[in-house]
Amino acid sequence: MPKYDALFVDEAQDLLPEEVALLVAWSENIFSVGDDRQKIYSETDGLRAIRQLSPAPHERILRFHYRLAPEICEMADRILSASSGQSLASTCHYDGPKPGRISVHALPDRRSQMEAAAKNLETQQRVYSDFIARGDRLGVVVPRRVDREELFELFEGNRALAGRSQIARARSGDEEDRDYNPTLDPDRPIIILTEQGCKGLEFRALHWLFANELTHHRTDERYYTIVTRAKTSLDIYHSGNLPQTLARSYAEKKKDIWG
Repeated sequence: MPKYDALFVDEAQDLLPEEVALLVAWSENIFSVGDDRQKIYSETDGLRAIRQLSPAPHERILRFHYRLAPEICEMADRILSASSGQSLASTCHYDGPKPGRISVHALPDRRSQMEAAAKNLETQQRVYSDFIARGDRLGVVVPRRVDREELFELFEGNRALAGRSQIARARSGDEEDRDYNPTLDPDRPIIILTEQGCKGLEFRALHWLFANELTHHRTDERYYTIVTRAKTSLDIYHSGNLPQTLARSYAEKKKDIWG
């Protein structure tokens, strides 16, 4: 069994207890980070397993962050409150483009959703061009792997988006893992990926399509994780009823009647 001087582990909340035990066998010095609000696997409990190690690990809670706009933080806080008692909004030191924005689009069918997302992405490529030049990306999240291919084809047929998007393929979980390809082309800033595959990534603007589909697979933690992939702008698209978790957490900005 290999031995390492130190191991650095991200997304530790999604580890199984057996995986934590294996990491401990590999090194006596483990630095792990995680957030129980961002668990995407219901059967995992990595942070609890880490806290139960002997000797007890030293735990530090981060008291502030810079990544998420206040509007995104407020929606995420309405989905899940922090066990520490500190909300995302109360610890927000965001220094990006202002204001942040969240829009929910009720559309008649899937095709309308895809076309609306394409139109918004055309605009955002220009609006966020300076950030994209510095490495920021625009994300498009869908429920199924097959949805990625459909969107990619539509984008490639759009003059403004052709050659600008790519599919990010997270581990699929099957035996051969044939779909796995984490490579990101820096010249294609629009990333198309599944809800499960978006964990650990962040985007200047995020588009969540078909949000009313496969709702029985989503926990509050998954909703929270997807919403917090957006740094500044979040667009949610649906046909039919908006899932209750999103409906109760989304607060539409009211126009100032005195303005």
